[in-house]
Amino acid sequence: MGVGSNKGHNGELIANVPIGDALLVRVGAFASDQQEGFYKSSITGQFLDIEETTGWRAQANWRPSSAFDLNLLLERSDEFGPNVIAFGQVLPQADPPFNPVGAPSGFSVGRFIKPVDTPSFFDRSTQMKALEWSWDLGFADLKSTTAERRRIAATQSDVDVFGSTNLARVVPTVGLGSEIFERVTQDLRLVSRSDVAFTWVIGLEYNKVDSEFDTVRFSDALRNDRFDDLSDVPSTLPAACVVAPTCTLAQVQTTARNTYRL
Repeated sequence: MGVGSNKGHNGELIANVPIGDALLVRVGAFASDQQEGFYKSSITGQFLDIEETTGWRAQANWRPSSAFDLNLLLERSDEFGPNVIAFGQVLPQADPPFNPVGAPSGFSVGRFIKPVDTPSFFDRSTQMKALEWSWDLGFADLKSTTAERRRIAATQSDVDVFGSTNLARVVPTVGLGSEIFERVTQDLRLVSRSDVAFTWVIGLEYNKVDSEFDTVRFSDALRNDRFDDLSDVPSTLPAACVVAPTCTLAQVQTTARNTYRL
């Protein structure tokens, strides 16, 4: 267990459990979170680098005889953290409304203060299953490894923060991404004894990879997994409202949301 700065907490637990003479089991789990950070939004006042991670692993070893050995591994991790692309954003000096006249050149209000109006994050889940066994046949060892790894991820990014003009930056434009990745492998080998004059290996390997990645950018996005039929938003504001002094920043954003919401 541990406690850190910025409301950070973490913990880890591992247990070894023997079940009889032939079966051994080991389980472990961990969790960590940071509810505050270093970067803040100058618009919402919220922290931009909140993190949460959890995970667990279970292993089992079965050895019914000196000639046969089997290992099973199951694990999963879930991660939520900041999309750090927004941290690299800088603004020129005297670029209202976000970077007022007299503000330091190259910073938006401050080094760790960013004009991010939409949370930018990644959300990722990773799972793995692996089965290994080895059988001593006397003249050689027969070995097998079967594994599956699957990753599901989603990202959300504040896009308008990188607009080339203050007009482009007040339209709340968001980028979403999703990824589904899966790999399945099977390896089967017949390995000769190591104490002979001539050693050899005969084997087969199967490897299958599936990957799907989608991105979309649109206005006033909500976190979801449906991106069909969505397109980029226009780069100009509606004629009903323009940048100050005619309208306030809040009026500009409200008008843009009502016009470009999908």
